[in-house]
Amino acid sequence: MRILLNWLLLLAWIAIILSTSNDTMSSPNTGSFLARILGFLTPGQLAAVNFLLRKLTHIVAYGILGALAFRAVRRTSVGVPLAIACAVAITDETLQATTMLRGGNAGDVLLDTIAAAIFILFLRRRE
Repeated sequence: MRILLNWLLLLAWIAIILSTSNDTMSSPNTGSFLARILGFLTPGQLAAVNFLLRKLTHIVAYGILGALAFRAVRRTSVGVPLAIACAVAITDETLQATTMLRGGNAGDVLLDTIAAAIFILFLRRRE
């Protein structure tokens, strides 16, 4: 039963990640949201905060994805969970490339894969 739960959690997290591959989560939309909260910042500062928060979100989301994938494959390898994270990152960026306000970014695939790798290796070392 635990194996099934681990896979269901992984699939749910993948669905959450891929559900954000739309224009709603575009940089202009997240920037306007942050502007309402952080209106005291200059436009340049606001752009920097938006950029940093968006990249931090990538790191956290794909780190969690890597950890969930590592648990789902029963901690037997690093390659399989890393391949899962990389495949999701490629799918995510491909979906973003089909939207009007977003674009696919190979740099984000690299960032996502590295974040997943760090979390996976951390968990592997803890065992």
